[in-house]
Amino acid sequence: MVSSNVQRVFHEVKSLVQSLAPDERRQLREMIDSLPTGTAEEELERRLLEAGAIRQIPKPLPDASGRDEFEPIQVEGEPISETIIRERR
Repeated sequence: MVSSNVQRVFHEVKSLVQSLAPDERRQLREMIDSLPTGTAEEELERRLLEAGAIRQIPKPLPDASGRDEFEPIQVEGEPISETIIRERR
């Protein structure tokens, strides 16, 4: 929930912006658009891309929250780790 103090400040800023001349609003928009957005990681990726250090920003990994819980299968015989140890001797 947004506090009443934040709402008050927001309305003050909004009123100030509305009182600007069109050219001043454009300058303000350009300045706001130039500010970094997103997480620090996204900002780093953007800068690496601009510098030519990477060709593209990697796609985020899919969210694993919807996947089923991992359930190992039962295999007969000795554990694979014991087989590896035995065969190395």
